[in-house]
Amino acid sequence: TEKSWQLLVSAPEECVEECQQLVYLARQIHIGLGREASRAQHALALANPPSSELSEQLLKEYPQLQRYPLDVKAYQQVLPNNTAPQLWIVDPLGNLVLRYPTGASGKDILLDLRQLLKISNIG
Repeated sequence: TEKSWQLLVSAPEECVEECQQLVYLARQIHIGLGREASRAQHALALANPPSSELSEQLLKEYPQLQRYPLDVKAYQQVLPNNTAPQLWIVDPLGNLVLRYPTGASGKDILLDLRQLLKISNIG
């Protein structure tokens, strides 16, 4: 399958309120891409397996959400001492392109991602 851009939420600890807000934001940005939406997907990388309650909620509310394990050691090398969830834009080759903390503007992230898609020849 062809690789796509990702709106990846990372949670080095539990996925609680801020993390869940970023997952929601990632989906809204994905939807906001309109006709370009097929070039991207939203994803969640968790250090710990989600509770069964969260897992059910994610399946119900975000059926297209990709899920990955988060390598905490590697994560700590990139963001030492940062345990807050983050939203990343990852290119189709797996490169981390941009990072946003919780509370970032969805409009700004959407504009950034649209610009990246416009200038990119991949994904």
